[in-house]
Amino acid sequence: MQQEDTEQLNAGCSHEFWDLFSSGNSKAPVNQEAIVLHVYNYSWLTSTLNLPFFHIGVEVCETEVSFSQDGIQLFCPGDYDPTNYRQAILLGHTRMTELEVRILLDELRSIWQGKDYDLCSNNCQTFAMHFCQRLGLTRNEVPEEYLRFADLRFIPCCGTRSLCAAGKAGRLWTHCIGPFLALFLALALLFVLLVALRPGMQQ
Repeated sequence: MQQEDTEQLNAGCSHEFWDLFSSGNSKAPVNQEAIVLHVYNYSWLTSTLNLPFFHIGVEVCETEVSFSQDGIQLFCPGDYDPTNYRQAILLGHTRMTELEVRILLDELRSIWQGKDYDLCSNNCQTFAMHFCQRLGLTRNEVPEEYLRFADLRFIPCCGTRSLCAAGKAGRLWTHCIGPFLALFLALALLFVLLVALRPGMQQ
């Protein structure tokens, strides 16, 4: 029955989307699938200047799930951007089966669409919190430094106090930094270029 359900679910989705979800590959017990947070520096520039801008993805059933301008995407764990990979953090475990995770992702794909992506609010951090909640985590285990741009107004049914409290910093950063983020990054890039060109200008 599970195989028939999986085939029926796959019929409505592109084959490429489910390529990483190969049935039977998970080595953990069905009721103890690990939920792992994968953290990336947003770019080489933010990494060089040690700026606190990060992309995050959530691994479950040995597949990393994240949200971007292209909507929900699946990757091998740590493969979203290996050059800017930062660390992995175990958040907890889910009792959902691989089939249930597939069904959940199929539902979320219609909600989390690339056209709605916003760097300073409706982003990978907001999605990660929602996804963890839907996987059954009752507490937010994502470190706050990786949620500065999360906006819980975009998370349906956010009724858990601990999850909502974690998003206060995200709302503050959204309102204060959003209009100035592009300008700040441009000035930082200009500074790096001036420092790099200065030795040549002095000759």
